[in-house]
Amino acid sequence: MDIIFNEPSITVPVMELKASNGSISAINNLVSSDNGIHWSGSLDASALAEGQAEFILKEAKDGLGNTGTTVKEGRTILLYRDSVPPPAVPEGLT
Repeated sequence: MDIIFNEPSITVPVMELKASNGSISAINNLVSSDNGIHWSGSLDASALAEGQAEFILKEAKDGLGNTGTTVKEGRTILLYRDSVPPPAVPEGLT
């Protein structure tokens, strides 16, 4: 997965995905190719519960030592165990 910051993180960010039942999977092997703006890592969500999940930024630190923990965009996703269910049939169409 990819993470993009608006300013460089001088430390390896600590981030995880929290499922609706509270189970957590860490984002591992985060590396940056451009000195801390763009990061790529891996996530194994196979043990997480189906449903809405939230990305949690535990820590990222800028060059002045400020710690960031806010995920501005893409904070939530839906997890499906097997296959995506079909969409509901629209109502009220004529």
